[in-house]
Amino acid sequence: MTQPLRIAVLGAGHLGRIHMQQWQHVEGATVVGFFDPHPEKRAAITSEFGLKGFEDPDDLLAGADAVDIVT
Repeated sequence: MTQPLRIAVLGAGHLGRIHMQQWQHVEGATVVGFFDPHPEKRAAITSEFGLKGFEDPDDLLAGADAVDIVT
């Protein structure tokens, strides 16, 4: 069995939320986390989707195979 594609999402605004929601339905992909510079947005997304929010994009990118940039 192959490993899932590890996706990092940059941006947690309106469209970023949609992307994170949709990635959770893509077979063979998993969202490893997301970056947004605003702590309140990180907290809301973490609560809503159970995804890890990162304060530093470099930390997020270190564990990803692909990046979804949503700005």
